[in-house]
Amino acid sequence: MAKTNLRRQLQEAALRLFLERGYDQTTATEIAAQVGGTERTFFRYFPSKRDILFDEDALHERLELAIAEAPAGIGSMDLLHHILRSLIPLLEENRPLTEPARRLIAVTPALLERQLAKTAATTSTLAAGLRQRGM
Repeated sequence: MAKTNLRRQLQEAALRLFLERGYDQTTATEIAAQVGGTERTFFRYFPSKRDILFDEDALHERLELAIAEAPAGIGSMDLLHHILRSLIPLLEENRPLTEPARRLIAVTPALLERQLAKTAATTSTLAAGLRQRGM
């Protein structure tokens, strides 16, 4: 099974279990078992249970790539437009998980804290890329 496919299956299983049982009542072992894996399988893909709903590495990679690949000399608004358009495939890919995850995050303090940290890290990545371009 492809690594990205198993990662996605773990995310889908986690979201399903979190919504059925609650975040705090669901373990990493139970999530992994849903896809035929073990606790070790889970932690091969995610550093913690609260990270499973966030695909931060992929987002940061795409941000950095979009900034690096943007044409030289474009203005800040055109650069921002270029960056946002480059994120569309990732956003579309994650769309089936986004709305149910958003509802869960809103009522789960550990996940809300993770969402806020993710937003801050994404802002830092974007700001660093813009600074590299002299903006």
